[in-house]
Amino acid sequence: MSTTITTTTHDVDESPMRVTDDGHAPHNHWQVIERTGDPQTLFELGAHWFAKARGPVETQTTTGSATGGSSAQGGGAVVPARNDSAKQTHAYEMAVEWWLKAARAGHAIAQHNLAGCMAAGKGTSVDLDAAIDWMEQAAKQGRLASMHALGELLMKRAAPGDVDRAHAWWKRAADEGHAPSQYNYGAALFNGDVPSVPHDVTQALAYLGQAAQQGHASAEAALRDMTFHVSATDAVRSAHS
Repeated sequence: MSTTITTTTHDVDESPMRVTDDGHAPHNHWQVIERTGDPQTLFELGAHWFAKARGPVETQTTTGSATGGSSAQGGGAVVPARNDSAKQTHAYEMAVEWWLKAARAGHAIAQHNLAGCMAAGKGTSVDLDAAIDWMEQAAKQGRLASMHALGELLMKRAAPGDVDRAHAWWKRAADEGHAPSQYNYGAALFNGDVPSVPHDVTQALAYLGQAAQQGHASAEAALRDMTFHVSATDAVRSAHS
């Protein structure tokens, strides 16, 4: 019930500095910005370059994977198609460069986005271990989306202990009200196939109900199926009692 990890660029000005017609800021302007070391400014520079890379390109839509999952917004994530031009590749590399600087300065969203780029191989080589490390730093700052994404990355790597760690992070985010995590953790409670998560239908219904109340489509569908299953089971038991 995993979902596609997408980078986060909301609440930023995608053109935070004066740029030339080819999208480049004057060289001395970059140097001044870098010397200030302001994490938010460094993050916005990365967002600017990432937006350029995603701009005038053909796009494709990803959908949820595994057992009927969906994206964190209940649908697919729009990502650049794989026919990136040299300019787009450069833009991704610049985004990673600035986000790395911001991430090292402790900027949580930059850490999240950098992890997403490393996991997808955008602007850098694929490095799932490094992606997990950066996403965990963002998660530890309390970002619910990062907790959920960290769980996804851990499930993807599937090293010893990763499945349990993933569900621990999903539970933490679920208990803070994150609907996709409530869905994933609720499903684990219902399925009973994760050693660290007890098989508990009552709790599963509670978590899925909380996600459904927030409009999570997969949770709504799962809740309908589970309610029917529980009702049918109770009816059979009553008939044989």
